[in-house]
Amino acid sequence: MQLSEHQRKRLCKTVLAVADDTLAQKPVYQAIAVDIEDAFGRLALQVFVERTDRRINLDECAEVSRMLDAPLADLAELQALSYTLDISSPGLFRSLHTERELRFYVGKTVAIKPAGLIEAKESYAGLTRYQLKAVHDDLTLELLQEDGDIKTLGFNALPEGHVLSL
Repeated sequence: MQLSEHQRKRLCKTVLAVADDTLAQKPVYQAIAVDIEDAFGRLALQVFVERTDRRINLDECAEVSRMLDAPLADLAELQALSYTLDISSPGLFRSLHTERELRFYVGKTVAIKPAGLIEAKESYAGLTRYQLKAVHDDLTLELLQEDGDIKTLGFNALPEGHVLSL
């Protein structure tokens, strides 16, 4: 089934809310983002999950999948759809796109991709690493540099996909 962009966004938001409610039972897990793609007439429902204390592993992704399976199957919006559920880590060098994602990475290492670097996977040498100290309400980022100085950047002023998780 083909979803409109509006339907896809609304369904992502609903699935994220269900994931939040379900994962509250085990607060070490946090849903970071949801994406829905059309995979040959079947929807691929991707839920990106991370641990609050360290990187998530494959067995833990399987556990989260089992936790989310029944609540998502009960979701009215999904009952008429054919879909697969994919639980995974956001991964290294994943572009951060939302305030939710940014707030999760406060206190963790992120990278800023220079404007001239098209794909981070082409060369990791062009990335500048920082500790994300704070995300303000106006989405100004406070970044701790290696020399101890604080750099501030407006997230919305950066090109799309230029803040990466590490």
